[in-house]
Amino acid sequence: MALPSANGGHPPKGKAKAAHVNMMTDTVIANLPPDALRGIVRGLLGFEQNLTSHFHDLAAKYLLSTKPASTPSDLFEKSTTTLVPTSSFFEMQSRVRCLMGCGFGFESIRTLTDALRELSSKFENDSVADEQLSNILASIDGDVVQAVTAVQKELLTGSGSRAMTASEQEIVKCLRSTLTAWSASNEDPELKFAFARGFTRLAEFEGGGSILPQKRQIATQSSRKKDRISETVQLGSLEVPRMFAGLWQFSSPAWGTASRAQINADFRKHVDAGFTAYDMADHYGDAEVTFVSADWKKYDDHQYVQAAKLIADHPKVQNLGLCNFDTQRMDELVEAGVKVVSNQVQFSLIDLRPTFKMAASCRKHNVKLLTYGSLCGGFLADKWLNKPAPNLFDKNMTPSHRKYFEMIEVWGGWILFQELLSTLSAIGKKYNTSISTTAVRWILDHDYVGAVIVGARMGISEHVDENLEVFNFKLDGEDQAGIQRVLDKCKAKDVFAEMGDCGAEYRQ
Repeated sequence: MALPSANGGHPPKGKAKAAHVNMMTDTVIANLPPDALRGIVRGLLGFEQNLTSHFHDLAAKYLLSTKPASTPSDLFEKSTTTLVPTSSFFEMQSRVRCLMGCGFGFESIRTLTDALRELSSKFENDSVADEQLSNILASIDGDVVQAVTAVQKELLTGSGSRAMTASEQEIVKCLRSTLTAWSASNEDPELKFAFARGFTRLAEFEGGGSILPQKRQIATQSSRKKDRISETVQLGSLEVPRMFAGLWQFSSPAWGTASRAQINADFRKHVDAGFTAYDMADHYGDAEVTFVSADWKKYDDHQYVQAAKLIADHPKVQNLGLCNFDTQRMDELVEAGVKVVSNQVQFSLIDLRPTFKMAASCRKHNVKLLTYGSLCGGFLADKWLNKPAPNLFDKNMTPSHRKYFEMIEVWGGWILFQELLSTLSAIGKKYNTSISTTAVRWILDHDYVGAVIVGARMGISEHVDENLEVFNFKLDGEDQAGIQRVLDKCKAKDVFAEMGDCGAEYRQ
């Protein structure tokens, strides 16, 4: 089967480019460590977003030119009573994730199916899944979810979705039969349902419901008797908690993966604590959306007004929110008669852009902000107090770390940031809570903020109990004044001038 390209089945085209790469520049590229090179590429793409399409085209060319004749058959090797992934497995998995990222959904499914077949053939009846193999199974399960989502996007056309070709249908059929065979051949529940998320995502894609027994869909009931979220906000006809759980973990395996059982257990803990609102999107994979937040990338295409009206008038949409709209366009929609109840934007002690223009508009039109990035990718936390500035090229730096560290530099630098952390720490001790909790409370105390979205890596790490502390106190005048003394020294206006109004960073 020919590997399709990212631009719809043909190798990337464009004007011929023959720019000379300076010899010394090429020497640097050839000798940089891989982690450093990755960091520099991320920096370039963040600095000039127009490069992203060229990056994807070149990555697609690379994948096309290096397509193996077949999937390696040495992905796993036997070790006593279990299987051990080989270096070939990790190379295969890296390639699959590149395929998905470049829009090659069907090819990624075909490769994953081959890997699952080898796994099934080598996993004997008396085999067990140790911790390492269990983690590998969970990562494959997450990859299947993302691959199916990549297929959905590959099928999109300007007027909807096209039908699958016969060969594409066969690829999907093979994945389904392989997953079914794995489940049928294993009696142990943890193995039988090792690919439960992939099962469910595939069933949804094919138009059916979940094919798993209902008892596996619901996490064990909890006997939690601790605190619950005590503050809510009205968004149109919905009353929702003032803290959402952000599920961007599901948007990429880079955030980590977990088994369905682990994910369900963490969901149960969140629900029992009153977390009944979640931030999700279609590209996160197996996520369903009940409250619609509309995003629009290019304002020069003025159809966003008509599109918002169509969405708002849809019988299944009871409440319409926006995502990353700036003040001018949000005002335009409201004044055109669109009922907007919320706008999801970035807002933190480092990113104060909503305070410049958006706040007044929210008050005027009774629109509430749903804020993300309020913990600056984890920098607004006790663990960074009295610590040196991080190395952007450290392999442990997450995408969020890189994004928000650059914002801190523009905002006022690491020394002033340490002063902010010290101030928040002192306030936190007053209420027997953390820097993170204090930073979130500061956001929630703005009257135009409806809720804060805090990231949760379900099945990997969660902070339910700490997050609930946000609702145990409110900042008094002395607290607010202490924080403001630090903010008076920052360059919030420079951030606004450099980045633009809310959401502008996604349209550069």
